[in-house]
Amino acid sequence: MKFPLEQILKFETIQYLHDNIIRRTGGLEGIKDKGGILSALANPFHTFAGKELYPTIIEKIGIIFFSLIKNHGFTDGNKRTACLVLDMVLYNYNIFLNANDEKMEEVAIRIAENKFSKEETFNWIYKNIRRIEEK
Repeated sequence: MKFPLEQILKFETIQYLHDNIIRRTGGLEGIKDKGGILSALANPFHTFAGKELYPTIIEKIGIIFFSLIKNHGFTDGNKRTACLVLDMVLYNYNIFLNANDEKMEEVAIRIAENKFSKEETFNWIYKNIRRIEEK
């Protein structure tokens, strides 16, 4: 069953995922910039002149991933949280990301270091996904 993107991208859900990652893998707990997190979660729904800026589900998911990393809203664990959110939202839409943890980490670091643009992020996701067969 697909949940609407608006329902998945609630601040409390993302904070819960972040807190669990920090507990499991280590790091500093806490929020550095709640506005940055909220902005990242709102990005997929932005429009300009009546048109969606991110019209496809992959672009919507990609901009969340990109923005959670770039906005650095949590004290620590932003890239880990963004990777988990990317996987979770793709899975909700029966899409599998064919990239191991090392590759995801590499892409996340490149985004954080301004070496990967939004468009490159979208293209990377498009190139590394496949639909999950529904039974």
